[in-house]
Amino acid sequence: MSSKKMLEKMAMTAKARASRRSARSTPTPAMPSRKPADSATVTIRVLNGSSYIITPPHGFKASAMYWEYVLRNRIRWSQNEEASKSIFDRSVKTLEGLGLHEARLKEIAKARVMEIDIPYVTEDEGWELRIFPWEFLLFTATSNDRIGPLIVIRHVCCAETRSKTQRNPPKSVMVVESAPGPFGEMYSFTSERRLVESNLGLVKVPCPPNPTLQSLKEIVVHGKPDVIHLAGIDSHQGEQFLKAQETEVWDGYLMAGPDGSPNNVTAEQLAEALKGHRPRLVACNFWNSGARVAAIIAAQTADAAIGFQDEIDDRIAENFFATFYFAWRALQWDLLRAYRVAVGASHFGGAVVVLWSARSLLSGVQEKPLQLDTTQVGEVRKKASRRDITKMDAHDVLDVVIKLKDTVNYSLLQNNENLFEEFSVRKLCDGPIRGIEVELTLYVGGDSFPYKTVFDTEESYVPLASKIRFPLTSTLLRSIRESVNSVISIQVKWNGQTRYLDTQPIKLLAIDEWVDTQELDAYLPSFVFPRDRAVAKIIDIAQRYLMALNDDAGAGFDGYQGFTPNAKDPSATVDLQARAIWAALSYDLPLSYINPPPSFTASSQRLRTPSDVIEGKRGTCIDLALLLAACLEYAGIYPVIFLLTDHAFPGYWRSEQARQNFINMSSKPATTSMEVSLPATVTPSARTPLKSWVFTNYAEVVQLARQGDLVPIETVWLTQHEGFWDAVDEGMNDLRSKREFSSMIDVQGARSYKNPVTPLPILGASS
Repeated sequence: MSSKKMLEKMAMTAKARASRRSARSTPTPAMPSRKPADSATVTIRVLNGSSYIITPPHGFKASAMYWEYVLRNRIRWSQNEEASKSIFDRSVKTLEGLGLHEARLKEIAKARVMEIDIPYVTEDEGWELRIFPWEFLLFTATSNDRIGPLIVIRHVCCAETRSKTQRNPPKSVMVVESAPGPFGEMYSFTSERRLVESNLGLVKVPCPPNPTLQSLKEIVVHGKPDVIHLAGIDSHQGEQFLKAQETEVWDGYLMAGPDGSPNNVTAEQLAEALKGHRPRLVACNFWNSGARVAAIIAAQTADAAIGFQDEIDDRIAENFFATFYFAWRALQWDLLRAYRVAVGASHFGGAVVVLWSARSLLSGVQEKPLQLDTTQVGEVRKKASRRDITKMDAHDVLDVVIKLKDTVNYSLLQNNENLFEEFSVRKLCDGPIRGIEVELTLYVGGDSFPYKTVFDTEESYVPLASKIRFPLTSTLLRSIRESVNSVISIQVKWNGQTRYLDTQPIKLLAIDEWVDTQELDAYLPSFVFPRDRAVAKIIDIAQRYLMALNDDAGAGFDGYQGFTPNAKDPSATVDLQARAIWAALSYDLPLSYINPPPSFTASSQRLRTPSDVIEGKRGTCIDLALLLAACLEYAGIYPVIFLLTDHAFPGYWRSEQARQNFINMSSKPATTSMEVSLPATVTPSARTPLKSWVFTNYAEVVQLARQGDLVPIETVWLTQHEGFWDAVDEGMNDLRSKREFSSMIDVQGARSYKNPVTPLPILGASS
């Protein structure tokens, strides 16, 4: 935060803060209840088994929204054993309420293939049945009784009569690449197009990049593609990048407007544009396309459509479609068998892929073991190409996609993150490819750090980013005191031909440098130093304040051990420990605010250790936030760090149970007025966090603070010697703007992750 803004913030009067305290104590009015609508009926059919007619109970709309929220936030609970058990139990209970009791779930688990008939009349009717994450709940609830994947087909049932006769195999494919306006600089779908076309092996229907909705409609009418693959960006992701001012963002696809600028195309508009020729399949390779976009396309336009329920890693999605398209061709265009092979071979990271079909795919199907289909597809992969690939140009055999990160600091390497956003090799022809050589060299000054590998592949997509490591880089970066401009030389060769050769720049940051990016924000816990010698000094000074506040000479910093569930205020002892630390910093170790130390890099900031702050008697907003977080962690209290657009401040969990309840997702989420009024069509705006300890849902964070589970603290108030509760009130005021909110970092979550985020080995930061 700039000095001017901070001084203006400090100049606020005590009277204004008192007014905020009064406003904070006023109860928040309850949202008006919604009148329930009549529920629709669905039919569930198990492969070679029973059929169940289900009438969702009263309150199913709220249940559908809740489980969509649980799925979207899967990264929060999936690594926590207690939370995962809680989700499992609740999923079983929810399905039991729908009539899918234990015996029926066991039958589904044994069959491993099922179909759900979901009626479609209009988008306003029965929307809850389409957003309900059937795949996720059924997969979870049957996990103990099933080996291998569970395949769920959503059969969209319309008034329009559909032919149940299998049509001729597809003959042509069209790939739509849509990254209009500024997105063209961030995204390229050329490699995805080549991957799709090579795995399908169909006649190509040309489509220029970034078509308008009207031009897309004309191309479909004249080109008559049997398979349409939509590559691009969904409306919600586009809105977040563009920071649009719209009050509503509908599920849809970002396309070029008449002037070439990005334009949100709704699911209905997209389905209407694709009606010129009824395709066998429309694949929606963009986020938030499973619940509405693919459903409407299957209901109105195509024989089948595939989409994703929420967000998914782009590389995982591309690999899934490459696997699916090849299997579809290898299995003589049997959609269900190919889909089953692709789902079984893919690891979605908890994301959900959704298949909508305009006709029943189970009718007349006999059970066939998945392994037989997988083996058949594998045998086709092993067959040599009809062409002599050794005589082919390397550019027609391999595609290479490389995206190097602009800046790298020690915290990323210490936590085993990749140097590359993407480094993948894609096979563009049939048959095995032997002897692919990859060689990289990182140059820093007069030193060089090599990496080399040679491999064969039968697969269409080979990710390498997680395998590329420079063993000496961590030692090197630890010694860097200023940013270093370096380069990486990259070469990919095959059959004596150079397929890719480039030297790309990379900036290596000093060990104490930090850049405010989504990825590096997640690793701020690496800059929380509870073992710094200054932290022990602060706690020693705070001891006498703690005894005075407790009126007890035996009082000590025992974290949550003093939590008393039946007391009027169970977390009172936790607050007293935080107040004692605050008093020590306010009265015995007075601090002043200062601008960030020079980094000689416009986009980065040097972070001070607790010792630096105490010895220098000054710090920036983030220095002070990290200092108090370190003190709280030392005392056994779980700290958090709130990140705004241009500010940072800490907070803490008032009890272990409050934090665990949040991780368990035990309660329904806080919603904005928009989500309450339009639950059928508007997807929650919060992005799926990259890490399990990063929380981006503004409404949830504010709700936690208002109900007393979280205590936000404005640590810049230390420099004004304000009282603890005044700082808490100011922390609440800091959370007043959704637009300024970025994320909340849970330090304990980072420490307890399967690969713990540990403090950096900075000299002087450990006792």
